[in-house]
Amino acid sequence: MHLKPLDGSHVFAPYCRAVYFFLILALMIDCPAFADPVNDGIRCNLSGAAPVVQGNVLFTGYSEITVFHGEEKMPGGHVTAIRMYDPVDPDRTEKAVLWDAGDVLSRRDPNDRTIFSPQMTVTRMPDVTIATGDGNTRSFSGTLQGPIVATTVRLTDQHETFCDVHPNALKGDFGGKGNLNGFNGIFEVTFNDPPADGVPIKCSYAFYSLGSALVFFNNGNVNNSDLALDNTCIVPDGYLYDLDGDGTVTESDGDRLVQWVRGFRDGSHIKKDWLLGAVDQSVPAVVVPPGRPRWYYGTHITEKDRNGYDAFVTANQGRRTVLYVGSKDGMLHAFDSGKFCWKDNPETAVVENRGYFEWQALTCDLSFNQRWNQLLARYPASPPAFRWQGTKDGDKAPDYGTGKELWAFIPPNLLPRLKNNLLNAEGRACVDASPAIADVYIRGAWRTVLLCAEGDGGPTVFCLDITEPEKPIFLWEFADSGISTGLYPPAALPVGRIALEGKERWAVFLGSGKPGDPVLDPSIYFIDIADGSLIRRVFLHAGMDTNGDHMDDGAGGVPGG
Repeated sequence: MHLKPLDGSHVFAPYCRAVYFFLILALMIDCPAFADPVNDGIRCNLSGAAPVVQGNVLFTGYSEITVFHGEEKMPGGHVTAIRMYDPVDPDRTEKAVLWDAGDVLSRRDPNDRTIFSPQMTVTRMPDVTIATGDGNTRSFSGTLQGPIVATTVRLTDQHETFCDVHPNALKGDFGGKGNLNGFNGIFEVTFNDPPADGVPIKCSYAFYSLGSALVFFNNGNVNNSDLALDNTCIVPDGYLYDLDGDGTVTESDGDRLVQWVRGFRDGSHIKKDWLLGAVDQSVPAVVVPPGRPRWYYGTHITEKDRNGYDAFVTANQGRRTVLYVGSKDGMLHAFDSGKFCWKDNPETAVVENRGYFEWQALTCDLSFNQRWNQLLARYPASPPAFRWQGTKDGDKAPDYGTGKELWAFIPPNLLPRLKNNLLNAEGRACVDASPAIADVYIRGAWRTVLLCAEGDGGPTVFCLDITEPEKPIFLWEFADSGISTGLYPPAALPVGRIALEGKERWAVFLGSGKPGDPVLDPSIYFIDIADGSLIRRVFLHAGMDTNGDHMDDGAGGVPGG
């Protein structure tokens, strides 16, 4: 099988879902569910996302679920680079696993990781009176200051208390229900029993504001307010967030959580067995130097547009290749994936029409030489064929990268949910969606941006400037209670330039809907990439009721693709 990219753009992201159960295309292991004789367990590899091809390399993410003596361990994440054919002879299709980013990460000291989160200021709002009971009214609505720090809402009439256990939802302890838009603070609650006449209904919560800078996720920059660790007490167990077991909730509990997220099992010094969280619905986005996108050849593109983009291409032609993927540890990860270029490989007789991974002299870098010696030791005989040594210019090999984690990013709305990952509780933090990449003209310059939803992690989309791969810039986050993206096709975040009221704007188009949900309208959000503002939301109503249920037939639909 001779695999090639589908187009000449600088990132390949499929727009259709492929679900692989107990399978990684039979590319990396001979049997996807197999016994581990050393640990007396069973390992199963699962993926809900499609693989991605760039040149002669296939990138795929998956989760490994291990069961020891009937006890299931937390799934570990894997992202692998697999060489599919010999660049010297493309007809030779012997596969070879070049690296597994999960394995590479797990061999690192967690202290050496670079994890970013946005600069964040949290303000607490204690006992705000939002309404007064009259003995008859059960439903109340209003607006809190947003964006709200998740898990901090406590709304009560001193009889029933509502909490925001899940994104978008308020849950009363006596059966009451409510909705909350955590981004703009709009809420509605319905008590199980009407609050008594004259009783004030009060709400305590916290909201946050963001700075433009990214800060390192460590004990010095992250505190209990960012992580929403408070003095919530469960009788008779004690403080819910007493993570270090000393009988109180102090900053040491936040420090313990931060270190656990970074990779220490005990929140201190004992490293976890595996550091990368489960990779499930997230299709990897492989970003290489910019090429010529389809719009470049459009009839309405001016010479100024083309010249400006050409300068951007030239300035970034030496950019290293980076793979971006979301995981269920609450982070987006960036992994080194080599050096791809849009040219013909001068070292081979084959004409490469769709680019290749650049060849480097084995003597140029000690680690590069060691890496290839280790690879050759794993594959000592043909197949697979490694026939690039001994070229006319000396011993060389393709630079397929190391799989090293360059950095990870925790979206601001997920910071307060990280504790649920540690406690194995409801409402966990995860980035279980596919990043989309685009070159856009914003703020007076051409930039490469990454946009990603969070799937089951919440109704939020965030945007990073990744023009310089090792220096990401946080641009914005956007959330709305109407966003539901957990069941969408991968990478369903197309980007385009539109004209609105005579002004050109680059926008991302986000489809939203939930199968069978008669309340959540299927719709498409138009979001301005420059600042994250909502340009427009288009509702997809059918305009008919053919089954007589007094509901629009479009309700419960999902705009996919």
